[in-house]
Amino acid sequence: MKKFTSIVAVSLLTVMLALTMTACGLSGTYENGGASYKFEGNKATYTWTIGPITYTSVSTYSMGKDEDGKETITFTKTSESKDGDTTRYDTALSFNKGKDNNGEYIEIGGTKYYKK
Repeated sequence: MKKFTSIVAVSLLTVMLALTMTACGLSGTYENGGASYKFEGNKATYTWTIGPITYTSVSTYSMGKDEDGKETITFTKTSESKDGDTTRYDTALSFNKGKDNNGEYIEIGGTKYYKK
């Protein structure tokens, strides 16, 4: 009986962990006019287009909370100079996820991006 209880407990823990990891991650493309975020795994691609110019930035991201307990998203990008020096850039922005009359959205830094 103890073995059965242990197996059930471990199975439930595994399922809960898998659901938590799935719920915390983002996936898909979210757009707002000429700007979009595409999330795949822990990678985020930001694309911004205005007229004939398109800017694309690829970074990793992580979810967290600020000192007030509000959700944040932190984008981390590294760049390497010609000399081989590596610089890391972290940008933390407010984050919210929801649904309204226009559909499912994420809100980053006060701007809503709707799921494509």
